[in-house]
Amino acid sequence: MSTLKRNTFSNLAGGVWVAVLTLVLTPIEINLLGGEAFGLVVNWGVQGAAVVYVGLGYFTLGAAVRSEITCIMQREEAIL
Repeated sequence: MSTLKRNTFSNLAGGVWVAVLTLVLTPIEINLLGGEAFGLVVNWGVQGAAVVYVGLGYFTLGAAVRSEITCIMQREEAIL
């Protein structure tokens, strides 16, 4: 089996595994936590993923924030 075929199969199998676990564990989590708490956990996870997505520089906002923080830190060091 070629590396490309093996990697493609592994990627597909991993995606199927995540989908199966999501379908099996979501009702269990809702029963354990309740609807409102589960919604808060999901909301927190989505917001965290959005922060990571922006912070990695996929948008120019991540680079701009890093640049601004660097400038502020340099100014603070100059003051000290």
